[in-house]
Amino acid sequence: MGAATFGAASVLAAYAPTAETLIAARALLGLAGAALGPSTLSLISVMFHDPRQSTTAITIWMASFMAGGAVGPLVGGVMLEYFWWGSVFLAAVPVMVLLVALGPILLPEYRDPQPARLDLPSTAMSLMAALAVVYGIKEMAKDGFTWVPAAAIVLGLVVGVLFVRRQRRLTQPLLDLSLFSNRSTETTT
Repeated sequence: MGAATFGAASVLAAYAPTAETLIAARALLGLAGAALGPSTLSLISVMFHDPRQSTTAITIWMASFMAGGAVGPLVGGVMLEYFWWGSVFLAAVPVMVLLVALGPILLPEYRDPQPARLDLPSTAMSLMAALAVVYGIKEMAKDGFTWVPAAAIVLGLVVGVLFVRRQRRLTQPLLDLSLFSNRSTETTT
């Protein structure tokens, strides 16, 4: 779904008739891209049970992201030089078409036999904490120290602490905090 949405949003952005359509398409690209990253990592954890193979797969995954980050602006610049501005959004479409077409055939499907329920209060708390702190930092960078951004940062930190306390009490937390204390270099599933 993430790949199909990313491909469709890329085409929408490439041919956007208005600035508002382009902004909406870019937002949709962000959401679809945010779905693709975790999906690929979870596929790696399902497909590679051996810690060495898993480490190699994650290394290749990360190297691919880094290469894309380095090469992407160069390819985009060349495309802007020789084509119209919307062409930069079409570069990922062939990859997404391949993923949508071949993914169901080549990639295993995995469903957790005992999925955890979505904890909406924890989700709201994590979003509120992150957004308040980011808002405060951005406003302070723009206008200097004022009380509203400082209060937003404090509010975000307080909600963040409450979020952590909530996660420690839940039997199925949204974020398993014990993962941060695992100092093992081996990948576990």
